[in-house]
Amino acid sequence: IITLVFAAIFLHEKMTKKIIFGAVIGMIGILVIVGKDVFAKGLDISPMGDMLIFLSNIAFAAYITLSKKLSKNYTPLAITFFIFFVGSLFFLPGVFMDITANPTWFINMPFFAYAGILYGILFSGILAFAFWQYGLSQVSETNVGFFLYI
Repeated sequence: IITLVFAAIFLHEKMTKKIIFGAVIGMIGILVIVGKDVFAKGLDISPMGDMLIFLSNIAFAAYITLSKKLSKNYTPLAITFFIFFVGSLFFLPGVFMDITANPTWFINMPFFAYAGILYGILFSGILAFAFWQYGLSQVSETNVGFFLYI
């Protein structure tokens, strides 16, 4: 739903009757899922988890919108590189703290740990994001929002 709103506001995508109908059905589903806790536990629930999920959805919708906007001027691989570069910058402080605390941890790792790290970086990282960016460049943001329901 948030992705659809962002697509309409920032990318000026048209909201057809089908899209609005699908969004309403999706919203009803969300209300049923979130509302079941209210019915089961009453109003004595902690909304922190729901709030964090909602904030992550806003962040992801912003990511999709920005990626879609960037895909008009940059290739999917260039966008993927930029995303990984910026993400890596956020990890650097933790890496430096780990290396300072235990400078030999990387040397003492078994081969399978290196293989797992390499697999995570290549397949579930770079390739997955590159395919995502390519797919996003081929369809509307509205369609992407509906694919996320699957």
